[in-house]
Amino acid sequence: MYVKGSASTDSREITYTFFTSDLQLLAHTNFNNVNTYTPSGVTIYCSTIGNLQKIIYYYFEDSNGIMELLNPGGTVVPAGTNEQSYHVPEVLATHGAHKVRIELYQYINGKTDFTSSATPIEMEIAVVDPNSDLPIIWLGKYNEEYYQYDSIKIPFRVYDPNATLGATITLFKDGVKTGTRIITDNDNFSIWEIVDADLNYQNYYTIACGSEENEVRKEISFLVSEDPNRTGMKITEAGLRYVFNASGRSNSEAAASRIKCAYNNGDTVIDAQLENFNWYNNGWVIDSDGNSCLRISNGAKFTIPLGQTKFATTNASNQSHTFEF
Repeated sequence: MYVKGSASTDSREITYTFFTSDLQLLAHTNFNNVNTYTPSGVTIYCSTIGNLQKIIYYYFEDSNGIMELLNPGGTVVPAGTNEQSYHVPEVLATHGAHKVRIELYQYINGKTDFTSSATPIEMEIAVVDPNSDLPIIWLGKYNEEYYQYDSIKIPFRVYDPNATLGATITLFKDGVKTGTRIITDNDNFSIWEIVDADLNYQNYYTIACGSEENEVRKEISFLVSEDPNRTGMKITEAGLRYVFNASGRSNSEAAASRIKCAYNNGDTVIDAQLENFNWYNNGWVIDSDGNSCLRISNGAKFTIPLGQTKFATTNASNQSHTFEF
């Protein structure tokens, strides 16, 4: 870099040296949203990366849903890679679900540079007080907005101290009951695959658990918008005779419901026949990509009683038909 004098041909050269450093905030194996915590045992762990001075802020949601800053003024972190931790006071870590947020910024000349930050860590955890009989519902990560062709899968976990064979939950859309499920997996997140969200609307869903006096509800909301990159990509409804979709199905449905598989032939609904399913390692299961599907194995039988179907037409534009699997 050089500067040329305005009144002469003299110039001088100035050399600047810049040092750059990565700034990262990473989750720690000692702190996650799969495990549950006791009121006295909530310690937030994370790792910071960056060859510069940093400052970290911890937030914890209280019982009223307010995010409390745990360390006012922040905690200065030296240059390098460091493991960080902060113990949450027991007065805040009450029985129930709590959101946690960790923020990391560059620290320059004794001040926080809020324009230079790492991607924050956000999660919801469960704090279990053994003296409480209230259920707890907490959520994994999901989006605030989806496009119309996106797969909407809400990860959730349920703790019900009164359950013996599994926690029974009730699902709602816009306050209207849509079904029930029994959750028996106590080690992993379950998935609610939503298939009836409304386009161009803010959608509202609810998971409830517990009896009337002890019922706990978790609200879920997101917007579904049109995908600007996939306009016009729709199933052609005109002339559609039969359609099958496994989205949202589960083996935890009531026995009378899980054998129901409806096909729309344009006029009436046809029930498929499901025989000899054990509803354990076949039936309505989740594949390796997290999609609901119908697995047919171990002698199970799946029959679609289409009956007589006529495709003849005098309309030249409708004389081609397809079966798509």
